[in-house]
Amino acid sequence: MNSLRNCYLMAIVSLLAPLLLLSWLDIGSATATKPQLDAKEINAWVQTIANNFEKVRRQLGIEKFERKFEENRVVSDNRNEAQGQQLMNDIKARIGKFTYKYEEHVKRIRVEAEYAFAGHTHRNYSLNCLELKDQPFLRATAIEDKPHESSNNTHQNLDPESRNTVYVMQKTEDVENFCSAPTLVELNPDPRLYGVETNRKVSTAHVPSNIYDASTSMLNAANWSQGLDKVFESNAALDPMLKWQYFGNTEGLFKIYPGIRWYIQTKDLGSKDITLDFFDCRTQYWYLLAASYPKDMVILLDNSGSMKGRRSIIANMTLTELLYTLNVNDFFNVIMFMNSSLKYISDDFNFTMLQATEKNKYNVMDLIREDENRAPQDRQFAPLGISDYKEALEEAFQLLDYVKRNATDLSSGGVQNIVLISDGAPQTFQEVFKKYNFDRQVRVFTFLVGHEAAEEENVKKIACSNRGYFVQISTLSDVKENAQRYIPVTARTNALRRDHFFAWTGVHKNQIKTQKNKLFASVAQAAYDIRDNETIHRGIGRLIGVAGVDVPTDHFERLGPAWELGALGYIFLVTNNGHVLFHPEFRQFDHEGNLRLFFNNRDIAEIEMPADESPLYNAPSYTLPLRLGLINRQEGIEQIRRIKTYEDFTRGFNRDFKYFYAPINSTSPDGTISRATPFSLALVLPWQRGSQWPPPLAYRSSQSGALPSEGASPETLERLLQLGPNGTRTCVPVGAAGSYGIGLSGYEFCAFPAHLLGDYNLNPICALEKVLASPEANRTSMNCSAEFLRRVVTDALSTEEAQRIWRAVDNATMESSGVDLFFLWTNTGLSRWHNRTRPLRSDFMSSRRNASREEMYEKTVLLSTEVEANSDLSVITVPLSQEVMANMKANNTFPKAFPVYLTSVIRSRVGSSGAWSPIGVAGAEIDYAKLEESFLSITSGCASPGDTSCVTCSRLNVQCYLLDRSGFVAVSEVRHDVGRGFDQVNCAAMKALVQQGYFESMRVYDYQSICTNVTITVKRASISMQNPIRATARFTGWLLMQTFLILSDSAVSIFQALAQAVDDAVVAVFGEPQPTTAFAKLTSKQCDTIEKEKPRRLLLLREEIDSKVDEVIERLHAKSNPLDKTAEVKKALVQPYCIAMQSGDQAACAHLCKRLRQKLEITVYVDLLGNCPKRVVKEVDCVLRRSLVKRRSASTGAAASSKGAGAIEKSCSQDFGYCQGSAESCSGDATFKVHIRDVQNTNLVFVAVQGDPNCNCRGCSDIIGVTELRSGPSNYTKPRPPRANPPWGQKDIRLQDNATTCSKRAMKGPQPLGLRLLFLLPLIIAQFQL
Repeated sequence: MNSLRNCYLMAIVSLLAPLLLLSWLDIGSATATKPQLDAKEINAWVQTIANNFEKVRRQLGIEKFERKFEENRVVSDNRNEAQGQQLMNDIKARIGKFTYKYEEHVKRIRVEAEYAFAGHTHRNYSLNCLELKDQPFLRATAIEDKPHESSNNTHQNLDPESRNTVYVMQKTEDVENFCSAPTLVELNPDPRLYGVETNRKVSTAHVPSNIYDASTSMLNAANWSQGLDKVFESNAALDPMLKWQYFGNTEGLFKIYPGIRWYIQTKDLGSKDITLDFFDCRTQYWYLLAASYPKDMVILLDNSGSMKGRRSIIANMTLTELLYTLNVNDFFNVIMFMNSSLKYISDDFNFTMLQATEKNKYNVMDLIREDENRAPQDRQFAPLGISDYKEALEEAFQLLDYVKRNATDLSSGGVQNIVLISDGAPQTFQEVFKKYNFDRQVRVFTFLVGHEAAEEENVKKIACSNRGYFVQISTLSDVKENAQRYIPVTARTNALRRDHFFAWTGVHKNQIKTQKNKLFASVAQAAYDIRDNETIHRGIGRLIGVAGVDVPTDHFERLGPAWELGALGYIFLVTNNGHVLFHPEFRQFDHEGNLRLFFNNRDIAEIEMPADESPLYNAPSYTLPLRLGLINRQEGIEQIRRIKTYEDFTRGFNRDFKYFYAPINSTSPDGTISRATPFSLALVLPWQRGSQWPPPLAYRSSQSGALPSEGASPETLERLLQLGPNGTRTCVPVGAAGSYGIGLSGYEFCAFPAHLLGDYNLNPICALEKVLASPEANRTSMNCSAEFLRRVVTDALSTEEAQRIWRAVDNATMESSGVDLFFLWTNTGLSRWHNRTRPLRSDFMSSRRNASREEMYEKTVLLSTEVEANSDLSVITVPLSQEVMANMKANNTFPKAFPVYLTSVIRSRVGSSGAWSPIGVAGAEIDYAKLEESFLSITSGCASPGDTSCVTCSRLNVQCYLLDRSGFVAVSEVRHDVGRGFDQVNCAAMKALVQQGYFESMRVYDYQSICTNVTITVKRASISMQNPIRATARFTGWLLMQTFLILSDSAVSIFQALAQAVDDAVVAVFGEPQPTTAFAKLTSKQCDTIEKEKPRRLLLLREEIDSKVDEVIERLHAKSNPLDKTAEVKKALVQPYCIAMQSGDQAACAHLCKRLRQKLEITVYVDLLGNCPKRVVKEVDCVLRRSLVKRRSASTGAAASSKGAGAIEKSCSQDFGYCQGSAESCSGDATFKVHIRDVQNTNLVFVAVQGDPNCNCRGCSDIIGVTELRSGPSNYTKPRPPRANPPWGQKDIRLQDNATTCSKRAMKGPQPLGLRLLFLLPLIIAQFQL
């Protein structure tokens, strides 16, 4: 129908074209003869638009605020290079003392653990869970938070001031198994730990799912570690801001304080969740880093013909678990030996070592997985032939020797290990070890695979004669525990030396579920057996566990606060590997709040890039002097010009920055102790003409902001903060109804005690009020920042009239200009706001709490302090195009549209440097509908009163826009143009503006994005019930599944894991509307109608599917046989909507499959999976190249000096179409003219295009856009980033242990059959997840 309609329209157009040319349509050569836009009319429109924006700016009261700040002697300061270096040293000293404090917390835990272990007498427990008379430890996985009335308190009250009480369920007739009995603990939300429910009287313990709770090793560990609670509590009393403390022992017992209920961190596998607990403290980075020195590991994987089948699966699983035990300071490689030859995992890995980053480990497993999915004849790593052990061992020794002597950048610089995974060895190869390992400085670990493995003694002797360890792994359930048996052996060296080094991790998200996306670093220290007879005399170093503490990364950032650095200044920390610990532009989470892949290995070179840098092999330059200085723990200063980007990389601005950097040493308060850390600090300041620009602020007055020693009076607080009468109100949370109209950003200006921290977490302004009212002695005891309090009080004094100023603007004036809300932010993070409707809105503050760290704040300051330094600039910010489209589709704010923001800088008075500084930013929220209405009214009228003959933007051959300085549409006659790049709206016009120098192009590279390959497959199968054999097979499969559930004594279904693979199957995504084509100029309302009608068919189809699903579900109640249910569903639903679906109807089938998964029992749904669209999403390595434009400044050069206003005339071949495009089109030549004017004192540009309302030239490509630069999933030839060994690494380490215990058979224990079978499920899923 559409094609036929378009053909009729094209025919009509052809007939009417001569008449149209004679009338008003200005296309082709007619442009020269028809009335043209007049420059005077355009100037008048632009001036009126500028005046309207200036009118709104004056309503903000900026001049009044500036006078108040001047009265309080807030002036512009000066910061030269020497002063910048001094600021850097101050921040470095703060961080050094901060890290030292946390190291001391860990040290106290470690010392207590060592003494407790030394004084413990080992017992051989013969009890199992059924025989225990008391709980051996509080199992975090079994905690319930409702106390039982008859429970007895069996734990000592360690914190008399705590409200928590601990109850432990005693043995009753109903509860006999104490390993599965629930533990009843009173849990309360903890303000110190982001609202997590905790108990501060006790620690709780976690045991890995593959470890038996009542084993002798667990009970002994629980016994000797009981005394750690008093140290945990003591640390918490010393430091109110301390977060999680923990200790993990070598047997897997993990004690954490405060006590919590364990959160099992697994994905949702359906309505009936499968709870898979993968956590094991011995595989956490903090444990692995502290347990031993960095290591080089070559893994030799036997892939001979005898390894086929089950042995190959166990061997690959063992390899997976080994990779889990490697940390980022380790290096590794995998060599397969088979068919009398050697094969590295990739040719790119030949005779080299890989750093054990998450990406490298993932890539190795990905290559193996890809090989397993190939056809048998195409596989490279299929078990085959016989293995040459001698060649494999020699290759491993030669590789380790090479990297140690000649390629230190490919080595950890620590201990070296060889791991052999095989089903047997024909001999012990002593001649190889005598030649390459005569001094036994390379440990050899052997893993014997299979029950009936041959040559066990040979494999064992290989390990025992080379200071290694031998393990036999018989089943998959043995893998997880036994694969990490080598770790305590590698720790023998540092244990013998009693080397208690402090190991710091990079950024990570811990296991505890918090109410906020909090990221941490951890500091850890190994605890050893300090008994002399076990270490010195026998020469056996023994690791007993690792102590650790979590440190929130934002606590580091607060030591260099924004209010001290000045506008656009920031700090960041990186590790010795160049990985970012924190950075204001570090994007750890995606748009949905999920952690990005490999976020903890993000390199600083991928964030801090010079403006002129281009990637090499789709990677940044890892050899920039700044990065090299940071990883090598050097001090220095660099100046770099880079592009600051905002609003999801859509706007970019060049700016010069000065980098001051230095290493961080943990330093005692008196300065007598200094220990190196792996961190380096960088202070980054905007720089221009030899000093910081814009300059920082100076609060000169000693009176303004000063607090009396007894604290501020209630009257003073009410005047400053305007929270209402004290004593008659409660603290209102940020984002809740009843907001105060004042807020404070998240900067913890005191070490708050618990009660104040609760107020701070609820609303920082409440905590500020109580701190200001406190006596000076209390503020000192809380270690409050006196300078911050003085500044924030000064800011409050200077802005206390804000509400009165804004209320003075009458509602009619606000409504006519579309203003709904006024707001301001100051440099200290203080914010105020007022809206004309009541009550005061809370949504604005809750979504914009960062004040001076907000993008809108920074962008306003940056644009106002460019070369022209226009402090009166009004910066207009519009939403991104996807937000605009979402608003138009929802239309839930009609008649209002989406908000647009006008912001402007609040300036300080000129200081000694002769320059002003930004104190804050004030702004207004404007309804776009009013802005659009005003724009259309202005541009459709003539400048001269009564003149109706002028050419205006209301003509069909004229289109007018307001663009921002980055080339994005801010106002248009077509609403869905807003937020889009102008090149997507009129490519030819944008291209002309760039070619003529009105805009300049720039490119930035986004290395933090993850690209995805999505593969969709749809199986159109016939109804299975028509095939009796297949139906029988289905029924047999169902019976087998039920049998498995009974044998495993489990309430979960393995088939739910399959359901996850098709969870939320493909949902059709409609693209954004294409630009309105040239011939028919439709109104915004008409285009809105078309956009809303576009998904109408799909919505009706979904309603139809939902209705039919409900009907079928009702009929299924009468059927008991799963096969009958399946047949009914296929006949009534799957056949019409999936099997017989037309091309393009995948969305209907996907919606049906989603509903079936929600409505049907799993036994029926599994049978239907083959007919559902399957989406396989694979994340691949890529870089996003973002092409941006920027309005060329009139003062950037003589060539551009005349580009403030002008007109361009161009010709192009044109495609004609309709509002959303059509299947048919005709083409011709068009001449068009583009007029451009800067809107005075704003960041906007007025553009009018005459002669072609929407020229869409053939061959015109997007100027503003994103290009994926994919290097492919298997490209490992990228430049390797230089790195440095961590401070705790030791060069030329000599192995000296004389261990005689060097073997461990497969784990045996009194585990029920169901438990052992259930262990297979996490292991199998872990293999596919990695």
